[in-house]
Amino acid sequence: MATLRESRGDLELAIAELRSGAELNPQSPELHQRIAESALKLEKTDDAIKSFEKALSLQPQNPAFVDGLSRAWYIKSEKESAGSFLMSNEYENAKVSLEKAVKLNPSNLRLRLAMAKLRSLSGEPVDLNSVGTPTNNAERVAYAEALLAQNKFTEAQEQMATVINNTSAVPELAAGGPSGHSFRCQVL
Repeated sequence: MATLRESRGDLELAIAELRSGAELNPQSPELHQRIAESALKLEKTDDAIKSFEKALSLQPQNPAFVDGLSRAWYIKSEKESAGSFLMSNEYENAKVSLEKAVKLNPSNLRLRLAMAKLRSLSGEPVDLNSVGTPTNNAERVAYAEALLAQNKFTEAQEQMATVINNTSAVPELAAGGPSGHSFRCQVL
């Protein structure tokens, strides 16, 4: 039933159906993962985090669950960093969220770049060369955002030009380019 509701675009009802299923079968990590993925689509990061953590408690070290949880922490930190300079506690929340995501997935360059961007926006000096070099479009967008946070507009423009040149269609760009890595682009 949840799949039908999802296909019709009603994610709220799909989540409700999945939660009903999880109540009947609380030991199903797949149900908790589907709840989390649907919650992420609605940008309900706290719900997604809880569901991914539940799935991980049932199947520790499952790479899909770790990746999902790190994406949820990343999206939460992005949302919180958008308003982080209005309130200092939001900045701290964003920083903590990103630190958790980086600990879960330390090899993820996008997460490390997001942390560098947040630190740059707060006025901390950041050496992007020590973070790593982007290898795909999603990482290039994150790298460009970190460069923008350091007022390096020319370098950011070069990264975005590379992303655009690597992309043949707008839907492909929204999906992360030919590599298939999805990314979120936030205007600073």
